Amino acid sequence: MTTYQQLTTFIRSTFYEPEAFIPLHDPRFIGNEKKYLMECIDSNFVSSVGKFVGQMEQMCAEYTGAKIPHAWEFRHDIIGYNYRMTNIQAALGCAQMEQLVYLLRLKRELAMQYKEFFANTEFEFITEPENCQSNYWLNAIITKDCTQRDELLEYTNAHGVMTRPIWELMSRLSMFAHCQTDSLENSIWLADRVMNIPSGAPIEGYGK
Repeated sequence: MTTYQQLTTFIRSTFYEPEAFIPLHDPRFIGNEKKYLMECIDSNFVSSVGKFVGQMEQMCAEYTGAKIPHAWEFRHDIIGYNYRMTNIQAALGCAQMEQLVYLLRLKRELAMQYKEFFANTEFEFITEPENCQSNYWLNAIITKDCTQRDELLEYTNAHGVMTRPIWELMSRLSMFAHCQTDSLENSIWLADRVMNIPSGAPIEGYGK
């Protein structure tokens, strides 16, 4: 069995339902997602206001420690982003935040399985840097060169496992081709070698 075959077999056997294999993420409304969505719709708050928008913002602030505690002022000590989410989006986010620690554990367990699998192969599995902790939202490997990456992409996708290259460099897109850049040596090296692999950790029993 070739390394390509071993990788494809390993990925398919890692997930609980290979016959219903979903390559990157497997959303299942088994927590409070449905309950919160129904509450959203029943209350008519489906825009960018409503109970869940504030709740989601508060949960995120508490989790990241970004908001300086105060009874009414909103002061922050780290950079963040305001996505102007709708109340429905916030409702889903609240349900997912309730399961965040559990989901992060599943992501890490999957990443460690990948790390062990790739330890004795020609591919380098991308792991968290020293003194850092990754959420392993998206797992990836580094291949030998662009040719090997494309061969592996073709093989895995042809055998029912969705993989993809890293996002294309903006400097290679036609609308930005005229923009100033430096040599981008490291970016180009990685763009030609990195391949994203399935990262939707099995969530058997999620929400229970």
